[in-house]
Amino acid sequence: MNNTVIYNNVGKTLVVDKIIERKSKHIQTQTQKEQYCIKASLLANYSKLQNQLLTYVSDNYLTAIEKQQLRKEMLSIDSAFSSLRTQAQELKFNLNTSEYNSIYQDYFTQYTNLKNYINPYLETNEPESIDSSIMQTKLSNYYNSVSTLEKKIFEVLYGSTKTIDIELTSEFFVFKKENIPAYEPQIIKAYIKTWDSYENCQFYIDNTLKEISDQGIVEITLNDIQNKDKLILKLLSDGLETIKEIRKVFNGEDSYDIQILSSDGNAFRVGKARTELSALVFKGDKDITASIDASLFSWKRKSNAEPIEDARWNTSSKAIGKKTITITPEDTIGRTIFSCEIDI
Repeated sequence: MNNTVIYNNVGKTLVVDKIIERKSKHIQTQTQKEQYCIKASLLANYSKLQNQLLTYVSDNYLTAIEKQQLRKEMLSIDSAFSSLRTQAQELKFNLNTSEYNSIYQDYFTQYTNLKNYINPYLETNEPESIDSSIMQTKLSNYYNSVSTLEKKIFEVLYGSTKTIDIELTSEFFVFKKENIPAYEPQIIKAYIKTWDSYENCQFYIDNTLKEISDQGIVEITLNDIQNKDKLILKLLSDGLETIKEIRKVFNGEDSYDIQILSSDGNAFRVGKARTELSALVFKGDKDITASIDASLFSWKRKSNAEPIEDARWNTSSKAIGKKTITITPEDTIGRTIFSCEIDI
């Protein structure tokens, strides 16, 4: 990716590795469906990790090489434990008054049990016998507690593991200044995302019920917006509700641009990353960042870590509700790219 050089008003050159810029459309936040998919894939990852660990003890014996590999795997478990514990504590799961305290405590207990069992074996490189059935039980208990806690955190953050969503092919119809369509036909497709049958969904355009096709698609045309400035789309299913908006935009209007500035450049040695990232929003050539509430800003990280680690970072208090964030070595794992999503 080419670097972008930006000059601020005091003459300092800021080199930014990642510039987010979308014309005439704000950046969409990650959907609950995408978040859920990450959580769902986590179960498969746990199974894979558990099986990997069990291969080292399957013959009830640990060689020096197997101990070295096992140490690496346990370091990964330690890192995941620290991250998940922090997220649970941010949600107050660790307080005795929390209804989820027992889930948090079980997670802590199973992690401790696993560590207490395996650590004595890792103190030396001497080959020795180990009971694989005990190891399997402790691993299984630990990963079950992890998945239970992960699921509960997700439910607290997003309301439910059952989600519905509307994915639009566009968020606007284009008109001329004379309120005449800029071109025809203009058709926006709304793709319904649900974990249940489409028969359980109701789709409304400005309170008018619309039929959902067998493929889960609703077509929205110029006729729907001709005498209006915008359309409100509403999807309902079993008590859940999601709302999207389609606007009428006119040729010649200013578009939205989003830029990210780094205070200390874009390239850092491993373990040395320290900088401030600031998101700026422009409408045309006017900076409107100050007029947008900080709660609408969400930072995203994509690194060499496991996807679930990036997902945890993306939903942490550090990443949500801030126009400027401070990046430290703890935030970067391998090549790391940060972006900011703003719900305008």
